[in-house]
Amino acid sequence: MEEGYKIVENYSHRQLDQFPQNLCVTQDSRGIIYVGNLGALNIYDGVSWRRVRVPNRVVCSLAVDNNDTVLVGGKNQLGYLEAVENGHLEYRSLLEKLPKDYREFGNIWKTYATIDGIYFQSTKYLFRWKNGEMTVHKPRGKKFNIAFAIGNILYTRQHGIGLLARNLSEPSS
Repeated sequence: MEEGYKIVENYSHRQLDQFPQNLCVTQDSRGIIYVGNLGALNIYDGVSWRRVRVPNRVVCSLAVDNNDTVLVGGKNQLGYLEAVENGHLEYRSLLEKLPKDYREFGNIWKTYATIDGIYFQSTKYLFRWKNGEMTVHKPRGKKFNIAFAIGNILYTRQHGIGLLARNLSEPSS
């Protein structure tokens, strides 16, 4: 009997000198893997791991848009990765795009790249980044329980209200 290739490769948090809890993972069109952790954002290119520091260290959600831009949601942080001159990626915060009253929002639990912009969801607010502008949406109920995007529909479940849907292909009001 011939041995085949490994299907799964395991990496211990001890090997990577990381916290043992990963909160999210995504992959870009080149096959690069991005893992959000309680200590940093880890990037695996198939050969080696690299670490990108994010303010507050916690990465709760990740998404990749059509341009292969990696979007990052963390603890009181939202932003993206940008290539610098040496080819490495660095985190760029979008926090300064928010009004000062909205900068304490807790964790960004979900991040979605949609046809209507990038959505970052915390329990307090739903932020939309589009054409260099940040829009803040407050829940109709007490808080956003969760958000998710399926096709051109963005769903939000709100405490005390229920499930709400927004067609992203229709003009915003």
